Amino acid sequence: MKVLQLCPRIPYPPVDGGTIGMYNLSNSLVDYGVEVKVLAFNTSKHFVEENKINPHYRSTHQLESVYLDNSVKPLKAFLNIFSSESYNICRFYSEDFSAKLKDILRKNDFDIVQMDYITMALYIKDIREISKARIVLRAHNVEHRIWKRLAAEEKNPFKKWYLTLLAKRLLIYEKSVLQQIDALVTLTEEETIIFREMGYTGPVCIAPTCFYISEMPPIEAVSGFSLFHLGAMDWRPNQEGMEWFLIKVWPRIRDRWKEISLYIAGNNMPDRFFNYADSRCKVEGRVPDAQAYMNRHSLMIVPLLAGSGIRVKIVEGMALGKTIISTSQGAEGLHYKHMENIIIADTEQQMIDAVDLCFSNPELMKDIGKNARHLAEDYYDMKKVGANVAKFYSTLLQ
Repeated sequence: MKVLQLCPRIPYPPVDGGTIGMYNLSNSLVDYGVEVKVLAFNTSKHFVEENKINPHYRSTHQLESVYLDNSVKPLKAFLNIFSSESYNICRFYSEDFSAKLKDILRKNDFDIVQMDYITMALYIKDIREISKARIVLRAHNVEHRIWKRLAAEEKNPFKKWYLTLLAKRLLIYEKSVLQQIDALVTLTEEETIIFREMGYTGPVCIAPTCFYISEMPPIEAVSGFSLFHLGAMDWRPNQEGMEWFLIKVWPRIRDRWKEISLYIAGNNMPDRFFNYADSRCKVEGRVPDAQAYMNRHSLMIVPLLAGSGIRVKIVEGMALGKTIISTSQGAEGLHYKHMENIIIADTEQQMIDAVDLCFSNPELMKDIGKNARHLAEDYYDMKKVGANVAKFYSTLLQ
């Protein structure tokens, strides 16, 4: 079986939810004998020096890329208000990418074209023009729901109106894409239901973003007691969730417990977050080794107020046996049980009470971390999920 994977950014290095999701699944498909070729944008926002990409990955995935300046242009964003197109989507169209894609399709006979993220559906017409491959959308999120939730949280009237407009246009676009694809791969059962409600009637495979669990031995002994957050900080829901935590929750925690420190890390950290740094709040930006960073700290916080899909860092934290405090929104789509393998806290007071519970009950905290590891082994092992996707793709060809 031959699969062409289309990606909105190079899936290397696998450092955040998006790249980990694209990288791990394609690696798992290769492990099961699938021939995978990757065509990706190398974007201005997430630019990768290609000579630093792992040579084995480049070789096994036949990686090719096309440069794209995907930075937000204020004038174009403003003028887009008077258009019917989604600005989130249209800035990912490239004539160079289209030409490269067509050239690859003419030279190769693919069975499956897997589009990672809804943005890559811009090229469905190009694929249909040349190839008879089955077109699969791997939806990492229900995109319009993210912007709808952000709009609901926004206080500024103009920003609220603009975010609502973006959400409406994304909904229209997502519905149109669902009518053009041959199959759908989602991250969660909840999102599958939403896509069905949006009118999709074709075959679906549920394949959450996962890890090779056996390669992630948990480290139980952590010195001291610290809170930490790790996530892509160029993603707006992460920014808004952490600002809520830093403004509403953290001041009360630090006043109550003098022994507790907070660590914040993530790629592309906005400058304003460094203003919160002091002797007990460490803002670190990008860290070279996410798992080593997690293992140095004791209690993971995920204060998301908006979003969709699965929070990959929660899955990674569970695989490492970390105790996690998350909002319901942050844990959406996971097979969790509150107080068994994760702690759910949706309000300021619930967050504070959850930290108090963990700080006062180290054995309970240890048990929750162990149960989180068991959950990851049962549901989020890449070997199992990759096998399911490979089998699903085979059925599409029958």
